[in-house]
Amino acid sequence: MIDGITFSSGIKPQRRPLDLLKLLVLADAAPIGAGELADKMWPDSDGDTARNCLQVAVHRLRRLLGHEQAVLVHDRKLHLNRTLCAVDLWEFEAEVAQLVDMPLGGGDFAGRAARALGLYRGHLFSHEPDQAWMLAPRERLRRTWLDLVRQLGRDREMRGEWDAAYRLYQGAIELDPFAEEIYRRLMLCQHTMGQRNEALYTYRRCRKQLAAVLGVEPSAETERLYRVLSSAAS
Repeated sequence: MIDGITFSSGIKPQRRPLDLLKLLVLADAAPIGAGELADKMWPDSDGDTARNCLQVAVHRLRRLLGHEQAVLVHDRKLHLNRTLCAVDLWEFEAEVAQLVDMPLGGGDFAGRAARALGLYRGHLFSHEPDQAWMLAPRERLRRTWLDLVRQLGRDREMRGEWDAAYRLYQGAIELDPFAEEIYRRLMLCQHTMGQRNEALYTYRRCRKQLAAVLGVEPSAETERLYRVLSSAAS
């Protein structure tokens, strides 16, 4: 969104300004050195060539965003201007940081955790061509999201809100169909709700996903849970 309007230029933006934007987003408004940016974006170019390319990318990104001051440069370091730029990733991480010290079952935890999870609509840059610098931040954020799903799920279960826990786990699996631990939580949730056949179907769904895409079998923990629930259903 630029000035409240969904961005649409009529033409596909060049890749390098968007790569620069992604790197600045990952920096969370903290200044990042021009040399580091240039090395990540043009690893095969010599220093002068990479720095010149970075200057061009900065100019094009500012033009793309429509605000000269959206990208600030000071002392050979760059960052996005927080007074002009808002990023859902930054808001998600800020919310998670505030939730760390809140007890499960506390009055505000469930509502705030649900709002934070609502900011996480997909894994970081998952629809973009992979680049090496994306992978570690993507996995770090995925684990942060997964931890929050787990915590909110426990909170829902402690309160006996099984329908809410069920919807949470279903939504998480839609977002990450390889999150094996969430399949187990969903199976237990379904079993508790009396949906024993559905719990066994969830196991088969998990097994199919892991085999088809990752080429692996469910973990021993998942297999043990399946056997227990299968015996209870018979």
